[in-house]
Amino acid sequence: MRDILIVEDGQQERERLEKLFGSAGYQVTACCSVAAAEASLTESKYRLAILDIGLGDKSGSLLFDKLKKSDVVSYVIIFTGNPSVHLKQRLMADGAADYIVKASPEAQSEQFLGRVVELLGEPQGIVAHGMPLEEFI
Repeated sequence: MRDILIVEDGQQERERLEKLFGSAGYQVTACCSVAAAEASLTESKYRLAILDIGLGDKSGSLLFDKLKKSDVVSYVIIFTGNPSVHLKQRLMADGAADYIVKASPEAQSEQFLGRVVELLGEPQGIVAHGMPLEEFI
């Protein structure tokens, strides 16, 4: 099981999150589309998915619904540019762990990382050259 699946079609934002959580020690997979995320989910389960709603190929809402009906992801954080209170209420009621609006204080690196640590705890293993420490030794 990997730690975090990021589904974000904005390259700059996707790379920022991948670096943020990867540097903190989490195992991260980053995808730019629903199709890429679905392919990744056939290979591994994840502790957390960070999911943009406005994706280019399909709506992230459809992927969210699919994730909540399966056991491939433990938590989902919605990460979107849409500040709709009604959308936030609906997705939170449907099981999202959080709803973070891009460019909000909660989306800033320290706060976002803090929220992920609240959900997942500290990273579970030190990684040496992409390999869990237990395998390296």
